[in-house]
Amino acid sequence: MVTTMLLRQLLPSSLSPRSIPWLSLTLGLLAGASGCTRSGETSAAAMCEPATYVFCRCADSSAGTKRCNDEGSGFSECDSCEGNASDNNHGSKPGSGVGAPGDGSGAGSPSDGSGAGSPSDGSGAGSPSGGSGAGSPSGGSGGTTPVASKALLDSCSTHGQCLSNWCESGYCTASCQKVSDCPYPDSECVLTGDAAKARCMPSCQTALDCTDYGAPTSRCGHAVAIDSFSVRSCSHWGEDHLVPPYGTGCTPLNHAACNLGYGGRETVCTAHGVCAKGCFVDKDCPKGTSCSAQGELGTCK
Repeated sequence: MVTTMLLRQLLPSSLSPRSIPWLSLTLGLLAGASGCTRSGETSAAAMCEPATYVFCRCADSSAGTKRCNDEGSGFSECDSCEGNASDNNHGSKPGSGVGAPGDGSGAGSPSDGSGAGSPSDGSGAGSPSGGSGAGSPSGGSGGTTPVASKALLDSCSTHGQCLSNWCESGYCTASCQKVSDCPYPDSECVLTGDAAKARCMPSCQTALDCTDYGAPTSRCGHAVAIDSFSVRSCSHWGEDHLVPPYGTGCTPLNHAACNLGYGGRETVCTAHGVCAKGCFVDKDCPKGTSCSAQGELGTCK
């Protein structure tokens, strides 16, 4: 990852490690030789920088951290998970009725739950720890207030579910000013027409990678990262949905690398390993047209 990040800073923005097959192979060899170390900080055999902490994904998909051991040869288990902390948010104070605090006979205070109920059952609208909202089994009942517990890139439907308080295109996101502000390479800091509104978007290779975010509305599309590199990200692109431009490198005849799994875009990967306008079969063409050749590069008519 460090090698890729360095090359993104050194290469012209028109060249992307993702779109040049020979460069991707070179990056793999370099990554294998260099490991995860920085020059002068850890040995060549180390996996990580000793005694440092990194982001990790907990079993419940919440955010956590894990520590690199003192030898730099591995990480501890993912801990400090949000899921563990969230269990403490569910209190057991009963909601009181409509009356004074503590007796359930009137208007309850924020510390004991409020709502309509009798002194003995607290069946009004109490939150899990008091206040207003949905009570626990020993408290009141009523409407629920979402508890923010979802990390970046987790699927969501409302802002309140996300620790970042921002749900966009079916996933939790956050604003960013550089590539490292987002969990790379799982996501990219992508421009959205206004550099001041760049946000973290999940990385993808084809349409299938965006299924968790509400496909077909969420689509894998060509985009430009904040460092001007071409990337592919999941979003509700709408009419702004793009596939990689003609001339983008691809594995020969791997058409999904060019049309991203969306048929009818009249873009294919040639035998020379370049995305080009054309077709090999009818399904490569827009509705109402057909391919002029079958099995070789043709045009949609």
